Amino acid sequence: MAANLIKPSLLSDEMTEDQDKIVYTVKYYFVTPTRVTSAKARLLIQTAIYDTYEDDKGARAKSISIKSCDEEGTNWNATVTYERPGMSDPMKKEPEITFTSNQYEVPVAYAYQLLGWNQKWAINTDFYPTIPITNSAGDLFNPPLSDKENKIVINIIWNIMKFSPDMKGWYENSINSKDIIVAGVNIVAGYAKMESLDFEPFYYFDDKGKRIDYWKMTTKIELDYRSCIKFLLDAGYNYVKWVGTVPSRTFTKYKFMIGGQSPDHPQLLNGDGEPLDITKLNPQTQQPNQPTYRAYQSNRGMDWKPLSLPEKMTANFLTKG
Repeated sequence: MAANLIKPSLLSDEMTEDQDKIVYTVKYYFVTPTRVTSAKARLLIQTAIYDTYEDDKGARAKSISIKSCDEEGTNWNATVTYERPGMSDPMKKEPEITFTSNQYEVPVAYAYQLLGWNQKWAINTDFYPTIPITNSAGDLFNPPLSDKENKIVINIIWNIMKFSPDMKGWYENSINSKDIIVAGVNIVAGYAKMESLDFEPFYYFDDKGKRIDYWKMTTKIELDYRSCIKFLLDAGYNYVKWVGTVPSRTFTKYKFMIGGQSPDHPQLLNGDGEPLDITKLNPQTQQPNQPTYRAYQSNRGMDWKPLSLPEKMTANFLTKG
C-alpha cells in the first residue's frame, strides 16, 4: 500500500521547551482504505509525515505511537513526538531576575558613634561617625563592636549573541561610574558593585535547521545604600605643620600629645594634615569646623551601559538624595 493512500489530519499540537531542547507533541487522525495491522499503520504514518516537523524544520521525529479507533482496523490516531536542541529563539526569552541579599558582620568602627542630625554643629552625621565609643572608663572596646548589615543583590540571567573575555575582566568587581537602571532599580553612580559576571556557551537550531551559537550571561549586582565609594574620617595619631606656600611648601610631622601622653584614639585632621578643633569656628565661613573625609574607591569604575543590562521591572531604589 503506497503512502499517498492516506492523508493524515492534524488533531492537535503542543510545544514544551527548556534550556536544553524544544519538544512538539503532535496528534494526527488518518484512515486506511483496508484493514491493516498496527505495525503497518505505524509505517504508513511514518512515511506520510516525513522525518521533520512541518512548522519547525529543525525538529526531528523521535517517537510515534499508534492507536486504533475502531474494530475494522481502518481508523487510526497517531501521536508523534518531535525534538530539537535548544529553545525556539533564546534571544526572545525574557531575562530571569531575582532579588536576594548578602549579609556582612560590620565592625562598629574602632568605634565611632552615629549621632544623626547635630543641631549645635549643623551637620548630619548619620553616615559620617565622629564620636569614639568607649566604655565607662573611657577605653575603646577591644575587640571592636560589630553588627550585621544586609545588602540587596540583583541576580540576572539572560542571553546574548556576542561575548568577549575582556567583558569579564573589565566589568567583574567594578562599580557603576554612571547612573543606570537595572531591573527597574534606579542606581546612582557609585552605589552598586558587579559582584560576578559569568558566561556559558549554548546553541539552538533556527527554522532552517542551522545551528546558532549564543551565550548565557549571569551576573550578581550588589547595591550599597551608603555608596561603594567609602569616606574615611580624616584622623590619626600624627599631624603636620606646613612652612611656605604651594607648590614649594614643606612640612614637619609631629605626634599628637594630650597631657604629655599619646592619645588612645585617632585625633581629627582638617584634610591637610593639620589638627582640627570642631569646637571652634571656621574663620572663612564663621561656622563650626566640621570633620573632613577622604574618598576611597578600591574597585574600578565602569560605565555599565555597553552590557545592555535589562531595565524592566517596577522597583525604585537608591534615588539621589
